[in-house]
Amino acid sequence: MFDALHEANAVKVEVAGKRVLVLIDPSKQLQLNTTEVALACSPRALGADALVRCLYTQYVPGTERLLELAPQAEWFIEAYAPDGAMLDVSGELLVASACALVEQALVKAPIDFATRAGVRSVSKLDNVWSVAGQPINYAHPALAAQAGMDSAVNLQGATYGSLGLQVPQTLNVVAQSEIDQSTQTFSGAGDWALLVSSQTTNYLTHIYTHLVPNQAQNTASAPWPSQLALAAAGAMYCWLSPQPAALAEVSVSDASETSDAPEASDASETSSAPSDYLVKIADHDLAVHLDGNPFTGERALISMRANVVAQAMLF
Repeated sequence: MFDALHEANAVKVEVAGKRVLVLIDPSKQLQLNTTEVALACSPRALGADALVRCLYTQYVPGTERLLELAPQAEWFIEAYAPDGAMLDVSGELLVASACALVEQALVKAPIDFATRAGVRSVSKLDNVWSVAGQPINYAHPALAAQAGMDSAVNLQGATYGSLGLQVPQTLNVVAQSEIDQSTQTFSGAGDWALLVSSQTTNYLTHIYTHLVPNQAQNTASAPWPSQLALAAAGAMYCWLSPQPAALAEVSVSDASETSDAPEASDASETSSAPSDYLVKIADHDLAVHLDGNPFTGERALISMRANVVAQAMLF
């Protein structure tokens, strides 16, 4: 059944609402192919949202220069989608890999992993894992560069310009001051309102946010906003403490549409924007720390919890 995975050391990890199958193959003995990966991830078999292979970097062709620059990056991570296609190694997959290797007593945190996109660092504090250097990408780079915003948010009849960020979930950011100019209903939430797309994050079931800078992991006394449930695809929820969330429709703007929306705040005027957010994905917490304000930050520190749910030797 699993010819290529014969005698593979497999660890199944749950992280940020995803099930990740981690294959520990130090000397690259496994000859993975699309069929084997898809079969392993199938609900009829091991069942996983992604498959990751951990192997020694020295066995990956073309990594000689990387090892010269970062000899501590002993482990290389490659990832596959359930259909067997290659994946970019996201923060969740790095955490799953680290969790599995630590569980097998093969490494100790912090860990520097080699990936096809460079070296990524994973650290651990208690049961919270953090991934440094998570890229922040604009959802629509050309529009963001041209107009300072790339989408329009309709919130209770009013339209606001917003900026789509991917960390990797898609977040639409609206200046809180713009909302406060038209209504006081949403005051008191902090400087920024965040909108999460149910189209791109359909695995989210309940969402929270914590808008106190530099306190993303200190949740004991956090002023939590109301619990929200996602709407059907095509709509977005806006959470703005302390009021209940309002349903917001979000659409991608073109240059002419953005001219009718309120002007986006200048990046130089957003230094007071909070840098830490806490998103709850089912029973899992995902903390996002933006390096700089959302309009200028290029990197994020992503923190989350992970748990080993199964271990097996495949024969």
